[in-house]
Amino acid sequence: GAGWRNNNNWLNGRDPCSPGHEWFGLYKANAVVPCGEKGIEAIVFAENGLKGTLPDVLDVFRELVSFVISDDVGVRGSLPASLFDAPQLSFLSLTGTKLSGTIPRNICNVTQALVSLTIMNPILGFGRVGGSFPSEIGKCSKLTTLAFKYTAFTSPLPSEIGELVSLRHIIFEVAIVGDYWPFPTWICNLVGAKSLVLSVGYLNSSLPSCLGNLRIVQEVTLYDNNLTGELPVGISKMSSLSTLRLNANGFTGRLPPEYGVLRKLQFLSLSGNLLSGELPASYGRLSDMKEIRLSTNQFTGTVPDSWGSWTSVSKIHLDNNRLSGTLKPTVFCNVTTIVGLNLAINSFTGTVPACLTELPRLRDLLLGHNDMVGTLPDMSASALVEVDFTANRFSERLPNLSLTTQMAFFGGNLFTGTIPASYSNIRGGYSLSVANNQLSGTIPRELLGFARILDFSNNKFTGLVDDAICNDLYFNLSGNPGLLCPLPSCCQFGQGGMGEVVFRGCSDDCKMLWAPYDDDDHSDHYGVGRWELTLLVFGGACLVLSCAVVLMATAWGCSAPREPSQLAYCSVGDRPVPRFSAECVPNLPGAEEYARAQQFSHNLN
Repeated sequence: GAGWRNNNNWLNGRDPCSPGHEWFGLYKANAVVPCGEKGIEAIVFAENGLKGTLPDVLDVFRELVSFVISDDVGVRGSLPASLFDAPQLSFLSLTGTKLSGTIPRNICNVTQALVSLTIMNPILGFGRVGGSFPSEIGKCSKLTTLAFKYTAFTSPLPSEIGELVSLRHIIFEVAIVGDYWPFPTWICNLVGAKSLVLSVGYLNSSLPSCLGNLRIVQEVTLYDNNLTGELPVGISKMSSLSTLRLNANGFTGRLPPEYGVLRKLQFLSLSGNLLSGELPASYGRLSDMKEIRLSTNQFTGTVPDSWGSWTSVSKIHLDNNRLSGTLKPTVFCNVTTIVGLNLAINSFTGTVPACLTELPRLRDLLLGHNDMVGTLPDMSASALVEVDFTANRFSERLPNLSLTTQMAFFGGNLFTGTIPASYSNIRGGYSLSVANNQLSGTIPRELLGFARILDFSNNKFTGLVDDAICNDLYFNLSGNPGLLCPLPSCCQFGQGGMGEVVFRGCSDDCKMLWAPYDDDDHSDHYGVGRWELTLLVFGGACLVLSCAVVLMATAWGCSAPREPSQLAYCSVGDRPVPRFSAECVPNLPGAEEYARAQQFSHNLN
């Protein structure tokens, strides 16, 4: 078509396979050679801008072996039944399209050579292939790959699939809708399977012990179902298993120590279950382990010493359990290949060993919500990108951070002192939280380069804060009574007529209120007033600075505006002085800071 990215030689009046004039996308099977000796053997289009429906005339391609359309979301409509009447068709792959309809029941009546059937819609919600999965799939005796993703089959998978002894890869991922069904025990018959992926969301039974029959399977992925019961010990017979993902189910009981014999196991994910008991020491023998994810269970006890013998592991996620004990250097510091360590939301105690932050590849160190104490080690030479020490009992100074840091969370501890000067040198970060500590000192402007979200709430910070921090909706400064923000632009001063100092367009976001009285001639007077300044600082919250001031003077008086447009100055003798100057209100707490705030605005001419 005219809108294709590549339509070379199409509809050029010549035979599609004529030498030098071959139509783009037509090939000899399994080779980038135009056509074949007997005609068109492969039709392949990938990201070519195809639109519309597939014509129901594909059975005319008597020599067609492969039909592939990939990542052309403009292709829609129903699966053409004639596609399954091509007698030589072996490979059918339709991915990234909006095709819908059902698998025809004539599958493999004519197309008995079918080896691979893959249908994957781009995302859930588009036009989807679905309906009842035909039991006639059992006729496809040569089938080795059966893969569906983001489809909408409404019936249990037919048991005839279990008769396909040549099947090596069975993949149904977010592919089934409807009622809950028990785990299909016919899976145990597929002894030649290498990949088993049934992440459909609708399996609600326990796993059969016969799964151990799949001795050569390399991947078992059954996440996001409603599977229950104990983990079958029979899985330990899968001697070729490299990936086991059973997360987001309802498994109970212990983590079988028998799995320690799975020497080829590299990825183990059991997060989001109800597993309990201690972590098996036998897993230290899993020398190929790369990722272990056991988050959000009910494991107790300590991390076994034997786990420190892993030489290839990159991620250990044990967060949200009931684990305890200290972080032994012999366990964690020996794993020099680790990239991510998540031990948050447990009951670990003791201190953070310095060797942990010195691991050369460690990027994420998450220890929040434990019961750890002491001073955190210096991290300036580390490769850390994200650190979380929230809600422990760490104390004394904040640690120096690496220039690679993007997220750092220190809230809810007992830190004292000031923000380290080194933080101002970090660039390109995302979040920094030091909330709910006992930190003091000032907040430097340079932190704007460190993080996009800053939380300094509930500390003892003081001084003038840069207006860029004060007025940013992603910065939380609340709970620091000693912090002062410059006047927002709505309340900045300028020169009025005859040298008078006046407000410039105050809005409801910024109000100065005094007890009303007249003082047109700046005469001596006795007055009592209350001053309030409201600033929008963080998330629409307001920081209110207020002082009740008794003004008693004989040589000078203060005039206060009733409306924002009125004068806002004090008179010292015959000389007007800005309201916030220390001369005007010498006894007002923070008067020096207010004067600095006024100077900072650069709007007094």
